[in-house]
Amino acid sequence: MILKIQHMQKAGRHAQMEIMGLAVIMILVSLGMLFIIQFNLNKEPSTLKKTFTQTQLASNILGSFLRTTADACAGNSIGELLKDCAENYNTPNTQLRCDANERSCDYTRETIASMFNSTLIAWGNQSYYFEARIPGQPLMKSFNGRCTGEKESKQNYIPTDAGTLTIVLDICS
Repeated sequence: MILKIQHMQKAGRHAQMEIMGLAVIMILVSLGMLFIIQFNLNKEPSTLKKTFTQTQLASNILGSFLRTTADACAGNSIGELLKDCAENYNTPNTQLRCDANERSCDYTRETIASMFNSTLIAWGNQSYYFEARIPGQPLMKSFNGRCTGEKESKQNYIPTDAGTLTIVLDICS
C-alpha cells in the first residue's frame, strides 16, 4: 500500500512537471507572437503596396481632374476644356470661353497648378509631372520637384480634331 501511495505521489509530481513545462512553452509562444506582431506594425509598407497606392493615386487624381467641372467656364469639365484647347491651340479664339473672356487653354493651365498644389503638394509635398500634348505639339506642362528614380504614371487619351490628346500624370517617389 505504501509503495502504491509513493508511486501515485511520483506520478502526481510528474504530471505537475508536465503542466509546468506546457505553461512555460505557452508563455514562450505568446512572447514570440508578441514580437512578431510588434515587428509587423512598425515595418514600412511593402514596395508592392506603396507602388499600388501610388498607381491608384495617379489614376484617381487624373480621372477626377479631367471630370472636374469649371463653374467659371459654363460648367464644362477640365477634359472638355483641354479638348477645346487642343483643337484651337494655334488660333486666337477658342469655342469655349471662361469668365473675363479667358481662353480655355489659359484657364486650364492656371487650374492645373492650383489643383495639384492643393492636393499633391499639400498631402506631403509629392513630386509630380503633368503634361498635355497632341502629336507634334506640347500644350501645357506643370511639375513640382524633380522626377528622378521611381515614378508611377497614368495616361489618358482624348480624341480631338487635331489628333489624339495625350494627358500624362507622373507621381514620383
